[in-house]
Amino acid sequence: MNDATPLKVASAEIVLGCAELMPTLDFFTEELGFLIELIFPADDPAVAVVSAYGLRLRLEAGTEHPKGVLRLMCSGLAHDAPNRTVQAPNGTTVELINGDARPP
Repeated sequence: MNDATPLKVASAEIVLGCAELMPTLDFFTEELGFLIELIFPADDPAVAVVSAYGLRLRLEAGTEHPKGVLRLMCSGLAHDAPNRTVQAPNGTTVELINGDARPP
């Protein structure tokens, strides 16, 4: 990369590894509402790209990427609703934060 030439980024992804793709893909789509953008190969999927909330994730089966933490700011919850933490099958921690609550 040259300082004189600006980097032209077309898109960005966060890569999360998993032992098996399907349990992790099901968690992100069914539990958290992510949409599948891409999945391959068709006969034995090993990679899926999902997106939601302005975030794009690349799930890769059989890789040893560090486990991540996703913080999702949620609206429409009761003012005093507690924050929750859930864990994806691949070990990713998902923090569900009440975005409507005002700090004390």
